Amino acid sequence: MATFGTAFGQQPSALAAPVAPAASAVPSIPGDYAVPSPGNDGISSLSFSPTSNALVSTNWDGGVRVWDIQLSVTEQQASLSSPAGTSTTAGAFNALPKIHAVHSPNTAALCSTFSNDGSAIFTGGTDNAVRMINLNQAPAQGSE
Repeated sequence: MATFGTAFGQQPSALAAPVAPAASAVPSIPGDYAVPSPGNDGISSLSFSPTSNALVSTNWDGGVRVWDIQLSVTEQQASLSSPAGTSTTAGAFNALPKIHAVHSPNTAALCSTFSNDGSAIFTGGTDNAVRMINLNQAPAQGSE
């Protein structure tokens, strides 16, 4: 892994608070963000909603997770190289867990996509099934 540079082996910073280094560190690149509750196994797909700031992931543990991604923008003092009296804006991402569902018990969820209107998520898994999660009727975070 050394051929990929020194960024590998560093723990990514969490969106809300720093993540303590783990015994087996996750590869990261400076500026990466981590979402809370990403799952218990590898992530197999990511999709952004075409109509909102929702991000969905599917996992090898069968989980389908949705986060509401928010950008909080704050105004900061300008750096010394900027003209006097100017300010800059900086942003931080925040991922709020929205939905945690299971594609199918004991099978991996491999792929996901949003419907064109963003009201549903379609998932496919190792059980050879395609499932639809209606976001207007989906279980709340933490329920299965």
